[in-house]
Amino acid sequence: MIFSKRFWVRLRQYSIGGSPQRFSVDQRLFNIMAFVNLLGGCLGMTHAYITGLPSIVIWLNGFLMLFGGLFFYWSRVQGKGFALYILYMLLLDSLALGVMWFYNAGISGTIIYIYFGCMAIGLVLSRKAVLITSTILLIVLIVLGLEYYHPEWVVPYPNREAQFSDFFFAILLTAFMISFAVANLRKNYDVERRTVEEQNQELWQLNEEISRQNESIYQQNIELEKLNQLKNRLFSVVAHDFRNPLNSFRYVLEMIEEDGLDEEEKKMVNRQLAHEIQYTAAFIDNLLNWTKNQMQGIQTTPTALDLQHILAENLQLMRAQIQQKKLKVINQVSSHCRAWGDSEMIKLVARNLLSNAIKFSYEGGEILLSSHSQTHEIVFKIQDLGKGISPEGQKKLFGKDYFFTKGTANEKGSGLGLILCKDFLEKNQGKIWFESSENQGSTFYFSLPKVEV
Repeated sequence: MIFSKRFWVRLRQYSIGGSPQRFSVDQRLFNIMAFVNLLGGCLGMTHAYITGLPSIVIWLNGFLMLFGGLFFYWSRVQGKGFALYILYMLLLDSLALGVMWFYNAGISGTIIYIYFGCMAIGLVLSRKAVLITSTILLIVLIVLGLEYYHPEWVVPYPNREAQFSDFFFAILLTAFMISFAVANLRKNYDVERRTVEEQNQELWQLNEEISRQNESIYQQNIELEKLNQLKNRLFSVVAHDFRNPLNSFRYVLEMIEEDGLDEEEKKMVNRQLAHEIQYTAAFIDNLLNWTKNQMQGIQTTPTALDLQHILAENLQLMRAQIQQKKLKVINQVSSHCRAWGDSEMIKLVARNLLSNAIKFSYEGGEILLSSHSQTHEIVFKIQDLGKGISPEGQKKLFGKDYFFTKGTANEKGSGLGLILCKDFLEKNQGKIWFESSENQGSTFYFSLPKVEV
C-alpha cells in the first residue's frame, strides 16, 4: 500500500517522462517508451481475451505489460540507469511480437501494423532510431520468411468477426500509442524550450547586471581620474600662484626690517604689497570657489538681478586699479535689463571679467560695458582695447588645462577665473564666449535668462 501510494505521488508530481531537473532528455524519452509499452500490453491483453484469440497471445501481451511496467518503474521511479533497458525492451518486444505473429494470422493479421507503429514510436522518441528501425525490419523479414516456408505454423482467425475486431482494435491502438507518444514528446519539448528560455533570460539578466556594474566601474574610474586631475591642477596652482606672493611678502618684510628704504621706495613697496594682497585675496577667493565647485558642486539660488548695479559695485571695488592705469570705464548697461541668476555666482563672474579687462588694458585705455535684450535672454558685453589674446591662447581658454598669462603691467593671474565664469554661468542656464585680436583688445560676452516683465 505504501509502495503504491509513493509510486502514484511521484507519477503525478512530474510528467510521464519525468522532471528535466532529474532526468536527461534521453531518459525522459525512454520513460515514455516504457509507459507506452505498458499501456499497449494492457490493452492488447484485454482485447485478445475479449476477441477469443489464442491464450498465448494473451500471455504474451501480459508479458509486454509486465516488462514495460518494470522498465518504467526502474527508470522513471527509481531513477536507475537506462542505457541497457532500451536494448532489453526492444529485444523483448520484438521477440514477443514475433511469436504473436504466428498466433495472430501471420501476414493476414494485425501484428505487422503494430510492428510499424512501434517503429514510428521509436523513430519519434529515441535517438537510436537506426538501431530500432534495423531491428524491427530484421524481425519482420525473419517472420515473413518463416511464414513463407512454414505456412502451417500460422494460426488463422477463428471467424470473420474476430478478424474485423482485431483490425479495428489494432488500428485504434496504434493510432492512440503514436498520438500519446507524440503528445508527450511535444510536452517534453515545450519543457526543454521553456527551460532554455529561462536560462537565456537569466543569462541576459546576468549580462545586463554585469554591463551595469561595468558601466558603474567605468563611471567611478572617470570620477577618480577627474579627482586625480583636480588634485594635480590644484597642487600646480597652489605651487605656482600661492607660493610666489608669500615669497614677495617675505622679501618686502625683510627689506623693511633692514630699514634700508627711502620714502619713495617705501611708497613703491607699499603699492607692490597692495597689488600682491589684492591678487592673493582674489586668487584665494577663486581657488576656494573652484575647489568647492569641482568637489562638492554648488547649488544655485536664482533671483532677479540688476546687472548694472552689480557691475557698478565691482567697479567701485576696483577703483584703485582703474585709477592707477588711468582707465576710462563706460558703463552703458541698461537698468531695465534684469536677468535670472544666483547673486553670488554672477558677482564672481562680473568681478573676474572686469578684473581681466583692467589687467589686460594699456595705461590710459578704455573699457566699455553694455547690454542688449533678446527674446529669452540678456547678453552682456565687457570690452577692452588692450593686448588681446594670441591664437594659441584662444584655443586654451575655458579648457581643462591650466592656463594663465600676465597683464600689461606684469599683473599675475591664476588661470581659474574664466573656468569659474564658464562653470557658474552654465549652472545659471547662461553662456560665455569671446572675440579677441592680438594687440587690439578682447570682448567677452555672457548671457543669462531674461526676467520677463
